[in-house]
Amino acid sequence: MDDGAATLSLLISRLDLFIAEWESQESPPSLAEFLPIEGKVRHVALVELIKVDLEFRWRIFNFPKRLPDYLSEFPELENPETLGELLREEILARRAAGFRVTVDEYVEQFPELEYEIRHACDLGLEESKSRLQQNKVLKRIDEIQPGLMLDEFELLSELGKGAFGKVFLARQESMQRLVALKVTAAQGDEPKTLAQLDHEQIVRVYDQRLVVGTEFRLMYMQYLPGGTLHEVIDELRSHPEEDWSGKLLLAALTRALESRGESLETDASTIRFFQRARWPEIVCWIGIRLANGLHYAHERGILHRDIKPANVLLSRLGSPKLADFNISYNSQDQGTSAAAFFGGSLAYMSPEQLEAFHPGCDRTPQDLDERSDLYSLGVLLWELLRAERPFPCDRLTSNLPETLVTMIKARRQGLDPEQRESAEQECPPGLVRVLVRCLAPNEDDRWQSGQQLADQLDYCLDGDLQALLHPPQTSREAFWKRFPVMAVVLFAAVPNLLAGLFNLMYNRQTIVLELGTARTDVFDRLQLIINAIAYPLGLGALGHLAWTCTRYLKTDSPGDCPPHLRQRSLRLGRYAALIGVIEWIIAGIAYPVIMEVITGDLPWQASLHFWGSLVLCGLIAAAYPFFAITCLSLRTQYPFLLGDELAPPEDRPLLESLRKRSWLYLTLAVAVPLLAILVVVSMPTNSRFALLGISGASLVGLFPLIHCFQRLQSDLATFLRLHQRASDQQAG
Repeated sequence: MDDGAATLSLLISRLDLFIAEWESQESPPSLAEFLPIEGKVRHVALVELIKVDLEFRWRIFNFPKRLPDYLSEFPELENPETLGELLREEILARRAAGFRVTVDEYVEQFPELEYEIRHACDLGLEESKSRLQQNKVLKRIDEIQPGLMLDEFELLSELGKGAFGKVFLARQESMQRLVALKVTAAQGDEPKTLAQLDHEQIVRVYDQRLVVGTEFRLMYMQYLPGGTLHEVIDELRSHPEEDWSGKLLLAALTRALESRGESLETDASTIRFFQRARWPEIVCWIGIRLANGLHYAHERGILHRDIKPANVLLSRLGSPKLADFNISYNSQDQGTSAAAFFGGSLAYMSPEQLEAFHPGCDRTPQDLDERSDLYSLGVLLWELLRAERPFPCDRLTSNLPETLVTMIKARRQGLDPEQRESAEQECPPGLVRVLVRCLAPNEDDRWQSGQQLADQLDYCLDGDLQALLHPPQTSREAFWKRFPVMAVVLFAAVPNLLAGLFNLMYNRQTIVLELGTARTDVFDRLQLIINAIAYPLGLGALGHLAWTCTRYLKTDSPGDCPPHLRQRSLRLGRYAALIGVIEWIIAGIAYPVIMEVITGDLPWQASLHFWGSLVLCGLIAAAYPFFAITCLSLRTQYPFLLGDELAPPEDRPLLESLRKRSWLYLTLAVAVPLLAILVVVSMPTNSRFALLGISGASLVGLFPLIHCFQRLQSDLATFLRLHQRASDQQAG
């Protein structure tokens, strides 16, 4: 299944039969008799059979046949990519047979393919080998065994075997070093592709050479003795889930090293990380590095197209490196097409890659982009996290098109909800959601680059950030997130109501009763009217401000919240404090002014006392909504309004301002009660008890307030750390 074995077997068998027929008689066999019935497999087989037919006709048996003759017999060849490929083969075959080939004769027949014709005629391209010859070379490669000398390489042991050749541990005599030597047929652009890639997470290729007198190509590269991720997953499956940790990766790494006569470097920092890391942290650590390697390749126009555990090699320190670019595609290389050597491992393919592989689908290899590689990486990381692939229905049958249809349907339906829910219960939900997005059926819904995926996986390693982004469903934060407006209004109302209740009792006892019964009745009616206006007005305004930003929490894409509304969610605590203080100050003016108008002359000492008591209560009450609502916003609103970009640069000044402003509000919460105590000394005896009461209550309230302050500082530090990381990456 992983290597499209059924398709490859079908193609090779038809080519072998066709070649045998050519070699057994002296006249051309009927090409149509060797074609599959229908579909994309038929088209691929037809193109390869024509290449063989051209070679035999022009170079061996001298029965020339031109491309227009093939077109009249097989109209299905009428597409620019196929015509360009076959024109090149015909030009090479005619040249090899000694015929003179000119650009004009072909351009006159196929003017729309002028670029391809000039590329084949004028650039002197190397003569390509048909898959007939490649198949023969592969059979000869299969006979190569350790102990032989190839060129200057002594083959020590076989490291792996694939559809395109073998990989050996070899000693290069001239350099006296161990290398991984890949022996393949002289085809494809893997060496040229890898030569462009100089990245820590991509296997480094030293050079290549052709073996004189053979059709072997030797590509020698960095030797990585740590095995593959495939071996790590096998190790994972052999242990119960409770034993999964970084130590398990060390066990697989140690086993691979010992099998190659090497030992683990236990004092390395990476190894120490493995010894203490939990398994999800290992998955993130590996995923970050592979995503970075893919991003590097994608930036250079190179798609890997065959991401799977067996193609990820491990260094002696466990660092993962991408290998096997046999079927990669470089969009910046005009000499190759996306269909050349197209294939991959079915179980790790994206739905669009499976559709391009399916004979009956319209999608082509040219339609694939980097998001297809990221999908494959998502499948790999899911398997690494769960020890099983996300689509367990992937089973190859004898009917390849039917198998592909089943696999495409499963991927287009997306991950099973129960499977996702089970994974989130057993694994960090943040990591699961990152991988689920990798596996989105629609390309536009996935991470759009390897860098984006690497950043998200990096965030998964930040425990403080994950606590903010993915609070447990049973936590207080999860509860308040369901009722954000109610929470904001409640956290603003409670401290102000308590302060208002105290202020009412205080003013009535220490000011109003001394002014007489008539003024007491006026005060009672007045406080009802003012409170009936002030509280609904202030809380309503704050509730509206909260609703304008928190309503996005109910949408499918809360990250689409406009930046100014997202920032408003951070300012809600400040708004609550300001609205409260302003209303308390206005009330402090309104009480004595209105009582003066209604009852006549009011002593100025009473007016000042009214205003001072209300302002004092307002200042004390202001700190509590600020801290409570700002903490609430940072934990239940702001993280979910950010979307994918967790460190938007325009938010950094506001976060830094909040950190400084929180110190101001803490100072206010501490200083005002102390100031009230100092005032007690100069107040009448009947005022002292009340002032001491509010001061004592405020000091007791400092304990939860300080706890809230510390939590706020910690949360702000977490987000500012992300901004600093983003700044460092941009600077780097």
